[in-house]
Amino acid sequence: MQERNSFWIYTFYSSFILVIYFLILKYLPFFKREVAYWLCLIVPNLWLIGTTTFLFKLKPLDCCVFKGGFYPRVMAILSYAAIAFLISVCLLLPHQTNPATIQSICSSMLIILLVPLAEELFFRGFLLNLFQKKTGRIISMLIVSSLFGLLHLAQSVYIASAMAALSLISCGAVFISRSLLWAMILHIGWNASAQLRMVNPLTVRLSFLLLIAAIMIILIQIGIKTGYEKKASH
Repeated sequence: MQERNSFWIYTFYSSFILVIYFLILKYLPFFKREVAYWLCLIVPNLWLIGTTTFLFKLKPLDCCVFKGGFYPRVMAILSYAAIAFLISVCLLLPHQTNPATIQSICSSMLIILLVPLAEELFFRGFLLNLFQKKTGRIISMLIVSSLFGLLHLAQSVYIASAMAALSLISCGAVFISRSLLWAMILHIGWNASAQLRMVNPLTVRLSFLLLIAAIMIILIQIGIKTGYEKKASH
């Protein structure tokens, strides 16, 4: 009975956090004449990071965050595939013709680096762990991925579907590796593939592509160095 009550309590907390996160994302940009656009990105994601960290103190996370966990070399192959996808998108698909500004570049970097940290901690960290213990792995993956897709539905049905698919892959990576690091890397690669297409001219886009790829490679190497090839002692 106590375990059942705690599940619904944490579900209520999670719902409250997610609603506030959505409201900040939706309504703070209306004030962007008075509030810098970068603040519209930082505020909701800092809210998500802070509240999720608080939930982790109440209900500790049962997987790694910045370590490689299990099967790091398998996860590294998946992550390098994400880098190859990022390079292909940035070089082959059509790009926005407007030149990049300092504000647009800073906003893109926040979307590429800060958003994956916040959303992975909450969705593939806390929520996935919460629902997995109640419903099992498959159902928890479907619930979390559906919620993640719905969060992006305002952008378009295509983006919402793509984000749900990304979530399913990320959930699988978390369950296999018992680490959030690889899900963050995949999320960084996906966000970068969308954002860097809007960075022009070509020299600036290539510079940022090299920077993001380098960050992803560093994270991959950290995962390999701190991971475990066999499921022995964690």
